Amino acid sequence: MFSLCIPTMDRYDNFLKQYLPLYLNIDDVDEIIIRDENGNDATKINRDFPNHPKIRIHTNASKLGPFLNKIICCKMAKHEWIVLIDSDNFADYNYFSVSKQFIETHNLKKNTILAPSWAQPNFNYSHLSNVCINKTNLKQ
Repeated sequence: MFSLCIPTMDRYDNFLKQYLPLYLNIDDVDEIIIRDENGNDATKINRDFPNHPKIRIHTNASKLGPFLNKIICCKMAKHEWIVLIDSDNFADYNYFSVSKQFIETHNLKKNTILAPSWAQPNFNYSHLSNVCINKTNLKQ
């Protein structure tokens, strides 16, 4: 159901090494797209998760910066529902199950990008809740 998009740069050792196995066990996450700014994380992910069918990893030809890297990562998603989360944060199983339930009960438009406004360990942007971005907006 979900494409999980994770832009990253040098976050594997402290975060993704721990979080990726957890994401891989969430049934509603059908693909994990990782855009690496410099290739350091990509090398380690390919080493630790060789040819994993859920993981699609790409290294940018040059550093794009966090915002553009997020946009390009989301553009690569195959599914109609995208979850965008930074590589140094983690949204657990409950986030995905609550999001799925919300989509089903509120007739949310397809091609929507969901981004947690609060995640572990140090992420709190709850003041940005209810902001809606979709794949169409990314073209603008």
